[in-house]
Amino acid sequence: MKKQFLFLLIIAGLLTFFSACKQQANYNALIITGQNNHNWKASSPVLKQLLDQTGLFTTEIATTPAKGGDMNSFNPDFSKYKLVVLDYNGDSWSDKTKEAFVKFVKNGGGVVVYHAADNSFPEWKEYNEMIGLGGWGNRNEKSGPYVYYKNNDLIRDDTAKGIGGTHGPRSEYMVRNRTLDHPITKGLPVNWMHGNDELYSRLRGPAENMEILATAFSATRPPRPPMVPGQAPAAGAPPAAGRPAAGVHSPGAGWERPGRSGRPPRSPGKRPRPRPTPRPARPPEPAGRSRAAAADPPRSRGVASRRGSPGAGRARCRTR
Repeated sequence: MKKQFLFLLIIAGLLTFFSACKQQANYNALIITGQNNHNWKASSPVLKQLLDQTGLFTTEIATTPAKGGDMNSFNPDFSKYKLVVLDYNGDSWSDKTKEAFVKFVKNGGGVVVYHAADNSFPEWKEYNEMIGLGGWGNRNEKSGPYVYYKNNDLIRDDTAKGIGGTHGPRSEYMVRNRTLDHPITKGLPVNWMHGNDELYSRLRGPAENMEILATAFSATRPPRPPMVPGQAPAAGAPPAAGRPAAGVHSPGAGWERPGRSGRPPRSPGKRPRPRPTPRPARPPEPAGRSRAAAADPPRSRGVASRRGSPGAGRARCRTR
């Protein structure tokens, strides 16, 4: 009886311990959305689901006023959260909200910049320092250098002029992990395939205090007109071959150049078609003869057809 009681007591202690661990691991997370050049009404609920199903987060969604609305009314209490996920690309926040967000980050708060959120706030100095690299919003060489890998060397190109931000057509692409012992990439293969998605390239920014985790190649297209926050980019631009490729669109991932010529590799199995051989010109026809006669002169009677010659297989003809 004493052994049974001791066993039940141990079980109760273990359950209490695991329950306490679960409570300690439950963090409050906030997703900020409401304006975007992508469909934030579809993406934000999915992000919430992904966070909640880990069992580590209790997630809320904060929606800003619509584009052109009163942004002074958007003033979340960041101190309640351990993580803020930005699914936002729109009007600038109020100075009060910006100051509160900077304080949240300085105090150790975590931030995930999801996709087009790195297009936001091109004039906000602290925000661009947080994301490292950004795109669109009239970013250019004044915003900071390009950062990319070339021959396995990390390059900070602060001499090249040009746009900040572009991407090619949606496609699958291979991701190459550059840092294998980081908690984000630990356990992943060195190379792995990403699903069909946009892959940002030519991002620019302060690029300070960054740790490059992964890179990938991306086919790019000619520069697009500047993106207006909350407005979708112009569509229909034709893809351009031979442009440098981009890193994964997560902030802090550099971009590489594909090979010596800078041209993306040809798709496997596709070869250029050989050009057809031109036909030789027909010789001029003798004067006074018809085309049929020139093409097929009459046979002499009594001559047998030979195998392989015109008329082969016909019966032998006799002379009369």
